[in-house]
Amino acid sequence: MSLSPDTYVTTDTMLQKCAGIREYTQPLPDTNVTAFQEGDILLSNIRPYLQKLWFATFSGGCSNDVLVLRVKDRKGHDPAFYASCLKRQAFFDHIMRDVSGVKMPRGKKTHIMNYRVPNVDLRRQKETAAKVEAIEKRILEANEKLEALSGKTAEILDRFLHGPA
Repeated sequence: MSLSPDTYVTTDTMLQKCAGIREYTQPLPDTNVTAFQEGDILLSNIRPYLQKLWFATFSGGCSNDVLVLRVKDRKGHDPAFYASCLKRQAFFDHIMRDVSGVKMPRGKKTHIMNYRVPNVDLRRQKETAAKVEAIEKRILEANEKLEALSGKTAEILDRFLHGPA
């Protein structure tokens, strides 16, 4: 696998509250990385309360502090559905019930893997995942609009307070 800054994921490049990832900007590591595939679920195992979870949209590599969760049977199970289930507060609460460390708590892998997701038929999994994806897309678009408007607010205030440049 060829690793590049846009295919390498670390706990630092994962955004809080399951908000995605940003590009890695440091030199790539010389050590081994864990490979992941498109459709895998990446979970930061450091400070789980930050809710850093990402449903992979491409294949790449990640640091050892990122857990790669993979649906084994993709014919009978929709990975997007499972990613949606794990983005819930209940999953992160489950992880936080059994962590090691205080300042930088880590989830315990065996405990994480004991989390139960609903057992529903594939059709319902796909329907649910599609609805969640549509809502997440609308949230992303709304956040982009808010960010643009926030910049406009600062611009107007600067012009008002300091006059035209």
